[in-house]
Amino acid sequence: MTTAVASRYTSSMTSKGQVTIPSDIRRRLGLRTNDKVAFFVTADGRVEIAPAESVAAKTAGIFKQYAKPGITPDLERRAFEEAVAEQVAESLRD
Repeated sequence: MTTAVASRYTSSMTSKGQVTIPSDIRRRLGLRTNDKVAFFVTADGRVEIAPAESVAAKTAGIFKQYAKPGITPDLERRAFEEAVAEQVAESLRD
């Protein structure tokens, strides 16, 4: 079974195995400089390319279940600043 091809692009490979991804494909995939790409080999031997998911994207929100309700970043910052101020005041009394 053959798959219909909407567009065909060619690129040369360097001695280091590097190829340039054509600009139209980079745009379609939303790739920018230094983005990582993933290669997938299908059961029929075709190779597919896709943007690689970053570690930040993969792990975003995994600790959300441990968050304490009601503590906003602003409250956390204020609590930190108060604790530092108390430590400074204590060190000045000694």
